[in-house]
Amino acid sequence: MITHLWTVLCSKSSIDKETNNVSLFSVIEQVTISGPTLPQGQTGLVPMEFELVILWYNSPVAGPQRGHARILFKDSSDNTLSTFEFDADVTSSRRHRTTAKVNGLPFREPGTYRFLLQLNLEGETEFKDIISYPLDISFQPTP
Repeated sequence: MITHLWTVLCSKSSIDKETNNVSLFSVIEQVTISGPTLPQGQTGLVPMEFELVILWYNSPVAGPQRGHARILFKDSSDNTLSTFEFDADVTSSRRHRTTAKVNGLPFREPGTYRFLLQLNLEGETEFKDIISYPLDISFQPTP
């Protein structure tokens, strides 16, 4: 079975060509947005580039497996603001790394947003929740 090992939100990642190990730069735990407060019901965009790096693992006993994954970016009221989809394929190696590059994230108000990672293994009909990765977004209003 494909197992989720870790997920990290960072500003950038780099893969060493000799060792295939990944380096993560500027791990992001929270975001503070400076500027005017958005009017009620309006959606803004966090003006930053992010990478959400995910490592999958497959037990040799399970044999090669494929799956389809998706990330739902949800606000503090559990509304889905955006969705990213990709394959999780551990047919040719025991580990599979996925990097979702994001150019800005939608936001509405201060609060704890989350990336909900879901997986649908090949042959299954439904996505299963894997992890919920939090991201605190706060505002620093300009006078």
